[in-house]
Amino acid sequence: MFDVPGMPFAKQRARTLRTGRSYTPKETVIYENLVKTCFVDKYPEAVPTEAPCSVFICAVYPIPKSWSKKDKIKADAGILTPRRHDWDNVGKIVCDALNGVAWTDDNQIFAGFVFKKYGDRPCVRVLIYDYDDEEELKERGNEDLWQALTA
Repeated sequence: MFDVPGMPFAKQRARTLRTGRSYTPKETVIYENLVKTCFVDKYPEAVPTEAPCSVFICAVYPIPKSWSKKDKIKADAGILTPRRHDWDNVGKIVCDALNGVAWTDDNQIFAGFVFKKYGDRPCVRVLIYDYDDEEELKERGNEDLWQALTA
C-alpha cells in the first residue's frame, strides 16, 4: 500500500485542438507523474506484474473548514461523503499512471474499488493485490472482501 499526498485528483478528458491534434491536460500529466513517483519511492525494486490484479483506492478529501461542527462530525463518521470528482475518474488517473510501473497494462485489473471519504489528511491510498496473492489476502483478515471478489 502506498499514499499519494495532497488533494485527490480526477482524470481530465483529452483536449482536441482545432487542428485535430489531441493532448492530455498538463494537470493530469503532473498528477500521474506524482502517482508514479510515490509508487516508485515506496517500491523501488518493483517490476511490473503481468498477473491479473485488483486495486483498492481510497480518496481522502479534507473536511471543509466552513462546515458547522455538526456536519464536521458527520463527515468524520462517514455519514457525509465527498461529492467532488467522479469516483471512476479518480480510479482512472491512478490506474493509468501505474501502467508500466505496477503492472504492464491496466487491462490486467480484474477488480477495482474506489472509495471517497473525508479525513484530516487529504491523500489517495492505493492497495494492489496480484491475483496470485490469494493466500496473503485471506491471511490479512480480508475473508469477506476476498469472497466478494471471487463470488
